[in-house]
Amino acid sequence: MHRHVALYRNGGEAALMPRRRGPKVSPKQTPAAVEEAVVRLCKQLSELGFDAGARSIAFYLAERGVVVPGRATIHRILVRRCFVVAQPQKPPRSSWQRFEASLPSECWQSDNGAIYTAAYRGAETGLEISTASPGA
Repeated sequence: MHRHVALYRNGGEAALMPRRRGPKVSPKQTPAAVEEAVVRLCKQLSELGFDAGARSIAFYLAERGVVVPGRATIHRILVRRCFVVAQPQKPPRSSWQRFEASLPSECWQSDNGAIYTAAYRGAETGLEISTASPGA
C-alpha cells in the first residue's frame, strides 16, 4: 500500500495506471533492414508477376547475398505486413454432417470405374466396372 501512495504522490493518477512490464525491444526480433528487404522483394516479385512466397523470397535474398531468415520467419513478416491473405484449407469441424442409415440395407455404396485401352489402329475400347454393396 505504501508503494501505491508514494506513486500517487509523485505522479498523480497517471502513475497508478498499469505499465508495460516487458522489454522495450524484443531481443529475438528480425532486424528492420532484413524485414524491409523481404517486403521490398515481395513487392518487386509481385509487380513482375512472379511468385512472391516465402520460398521464392528466400531464394532471391540468398542470390543477392542478404542474410536469409528462415522460411517461417519470412512468412510471418509477410502476414504481419498484410501481404498474405488467410485461406482456410479445411472447413471447421462444426460443418461436418454425419450420414447414418436408420435401417439395415437402407444405404448402398456404389463404386464405379473405367479402364480404357488403345486398340488396334487407334480405336479406343473401354471396360466399365460397377459394383454395389449394402452399407455397413
